[in-house]
Amino acid sequence: MKLFILTLFITLTGLNMKAQHIDLDDLKWKKRIVIIKHNKEVDILNSKQTTLFLQNEAQNSERDLVIFTVDSTTVYLGRKETKENPLHFWKQTGLKKTFEGIVLIGKDGGVKLKEPFLIEPQKIYDLIDSMPMRRREMDKN
Repeated sequence: MKLFILTLFITLTGLNMKAQHIDLDDLKWKKRIVIIKHNKEVDILNSKQTTLFLQNEAQNSERDLVIFTVDSTTVYLGRKETKENPLHFWKQTGLKKTFEGIVLIGKDGGVKLKEPFLIEPQKIYDLIDSMPMRRREMDKN
């Protein structure tokens, strides 16, 4: 049942997990991505940084944000564990594997913010809201 729900969510968000592989390029021009990266195995879903973002579902959705949390053994999409290899997933960002903190990737695929923990979600939301693409989205609504 959990697998069915995860598959349904991924299908609805436009995320492609062919053979359990998450390709960040599949999200380009569709979603903004926040990656919360820990260098060691942690209780990801109870980390303060993850909790701060996941409790703001309405604001995340409004900004087309997809939240990934990564540690040395696991990649989560929101609160759901994926089968993705964390090293392979992180390699797609082009950032050093020693980095620990938050990365914001825009809809154009570019890194917009890269900072160590702890960041208040509002800082990310304000940055997104200042971007030209987001301003156009807000004007449409």
